[in-house]
Amino acid sequence: MHVDQTSIVIIGGGFAGVRAALNLSSAHHQGVRVVLIDRNSYHLFTPWLYEHASTANTPKRQLKIPLSAIFGRSQVECIRGDVVEIDRQRRLVTLNSDQTIPYTALILACGSTNNTYNIPGIDKYALPLKTIEDAERIQAMVKDRFIAFTQHHQPGDVFQVLIGGAGPTGIELTAQLHSYLKDLAHHYGRDEGTFLIKLLDSSDSLLRGMPEHMGKQAHQRLASYRRIEILLQHSIAKADRNAVYLRTGDKLTYDICIWTGGIQANPIVKMAKLTSNTCGQAHVHQTMQSISDPNIFVAGDASFCLDPSAIIRARASVENAYQQGRIAAKNTLLYVQKLPLVPSAQQLHGAIIPLKEGWAISSVFGIPLKGKLAYWFMLLINLRYLMSILPAVEAFRRWRATSSS
Repeated sequence: MHVDQTSIVIIGGGFAGVRAALNLSSAHHQGVRVVLIDRNSYHLFTPWLYEHASTANTPKRQLKIPLSAIFGRSQVECIRGDVVEIDRQRRLVTLNSDQTIPYTALILACGSTNNTYNIPGIDKYALPLKTIEDAERIQAMVKDRFIAFTQHHQPGDVFQVLIGGAGPTGIELTAQLHSYLKDLAHHYGRDEGTFLIKLLDSSDSLLRGMPEHMGKQAHQRLASYRRIEILLQHSIAKADRNAVYLRTGDKLTYDICIWTGGIQANPIVKMAKLTSNTCGQAHVHQTMQSISDPNIFVAGDASFCLDPSAIIRARASVENAYQQGRIAAKNTLLYVQKLPLVPSAQQLHGAIIPLKEGWAISSVFGIPLKGKLAYWFMLLINLRYLMSILPAVEAFRRWRATSSS
């Protein structure tokens, strides 16, 4: 590539990065090179991750969508590697292979990592759920430790799973793990009284930040399952190998601890030395342009819009990342063409939370839905997304394989 060629480099193959790259895929007609960098060769469909963590029913190959399947017929260059340096002055991205990639404009769509809020012991003893490896580790550990428990427990002992964080991931996982542990108990000749799942959150309600009715419906649904205990306004002060210690001084023992309590921006944002909030999310304008560097745009979980009136400042979600990727792509192309940027408002349509057994709660276009109708609506939304990034036949094949698993 000629060093002076106009190029847009996108870091991250998640929902924001893939959307941005697809929207820019025709930019080569205008002399713009588009490069997508990710440490993996696939796009991870995270809405199915909780199922893989609890039952492994969703095949790994369906969760991992090859970037080649998405961009195979486009002019987007996909490069696999870990970013080790971003030189803003020289406008260079360096990978762990020592490859350097120049950019005219850079889109950081690098996503997020687990945020333990510096609670001592959580990093070391609690399992996260952000990657497919995390999901497989949870599934295997639950099974192995439950089997060991059934072989060595004393009368009255209970296998306890503690989940910290009652946001969407924590609630989805709690519901699905309940089914998984129930099946394990029956398989090994035990009743449901053998296990207990404790869902903890420092808030006074489930799904904080989402419509109130969704939190209430989630609470009601989870509370209807035997062997799930919901503990609100319980703040963890520290954790060790066998227990968490609350700020009240109480101690809760566990066999497995899983942390879904929050997110922080991928460390790549810090590497770029952009002005950020306490969660490491880069401050951006409503155009998704960084306030620190006009050559850098940030989308998805890694960004935080400073405009208090903008819907773009919404909670982290797939739809939020998708729309921010679209906005970043539009304005990045305008930027390299030296045209005025266009502040774009998002139109977030709501959220759907599956709670096992073909049942979900939702608020879509402000309309509350629950039950099987909400669940099927979620499946159709998943299909729509897959068809927006893949050829129709391949999208339907993946959707059918997971929806019937």
